[in-house]
Amino acid sequence: MKCMNGVSFNIIKDRCRESMLSRPADVEEPRYIFIGGSARTGTTLLQSILCADKTVNPLLPEAAPVRLLLKALQQISQHTRKYEGIYFADDKNLKSFFSQVLLSFLEELRKRYSCIHLALKEPALTPFFPLVDELLSNQACYLCLVRDPRDTIASMLRWGKQLESTDSNHIFLLRLR
Repeated sequence: MKCMNGVSFNIIKDRCRESMLSRPADVEEPRYIFIGGSARTGTTLLQSILCADKTVNPLLPEAAPVRLLLKALQQISQHTRKYEGIYFADDKNLKSFFSQVLLSFLEELRKRYSCIHLALKEPALTPFFPLVDELLSNQACYLCLVRDPRDTIASMLRWGKQLESTDSNHIFLLRLR
């Protein structure tokens, strides 16, 4: 399948597979593809390209529920260290619990959309990629977009100007005030 600028889903999928080569041999091709990077770097475009393939979920909004789950894990982890053994035996036990929760959530989405691959994007999730990888036991692929910072900031400013006519409180608009 050809996409914008001659990039095909198969090329992107192959890159994900290549990143999996360093993983244990018993790990299957990635079911979960997480797209991250700074805002306005092309994460939505990349997700759109991936989601155009019939084996991938339809285009979904940002995956805030995943980020919120991971933030909850961080907060409960701090609590668990302070009150070890009360709710969770230790951090390992807590992570095991959240691993099951995250996998259940992702599998529910895959079933809901009858897809083989789940492509989710959330720029604010990028710092959590190592934790996601730990929780998913190397079952995912991570694509992080990088764009010339000058172009990214110019795009943010243009987007903020477009929002001026709305009642939005978006961060790009607030930076202009």
